Amino acid sequence: MPQIWENPQATSPAVSAAVAVQEEKLRLTEAQLNPVLLKAPMNGVVHKIYRRSGENILAGEPIVTLSAANAQRIIGYLRQPLPFEPRVGDTVKVYTRRPHRQTANARILQVGVQMELVPAPMRIRGYAIAMERGLPILLNLPAGLEVHPGELVDLMIKPVR
Repeated sequence: MPQIWENPQATSPAVSAAVAVQEEKLRLTEAQLNPVLLKAPMNGVVHKIYRRSGENILAGEPIVTLSAANAQRIIGYLRQPLPFEPRVGDTVKVYTRRPHRQTANARILQVGVQMELVPAPMRIRGYAIAMERGLPILLNLPAGLEVHPGELVDLMIKPVR
């Protein structure tokens, strides 16, 4: 009966570990090449497409911009100089700019931590839009107030002191 010789290197722990590492790399590569199902965090309409199928992207890069079907909150900006420090819970009177103006009371849900650049229309000849800084505030959308996403409203804050 012929004797079978085994290669001692083929069954050594070092070779087995190297094979396992290479198999894991192969699984990661296969996972990266498989399509990924993306789910939108909200209902809405695709407003802008930044990337197409087959393009490479980095983590954190936008792929699409969604526009909400319905307004869910109001974001306002207090321009510099701040007349007072807004606080969570402060009452805000919201006025729509529609022909049949609506008003409602909202509350500040969150106050931003830093000034942000926001577009501000200038009334000076030759300047269509300028940028200025404002402190963002997040408000709840009062029940019954009819506004479209992105619609401009006027805000009057009643600080509680």
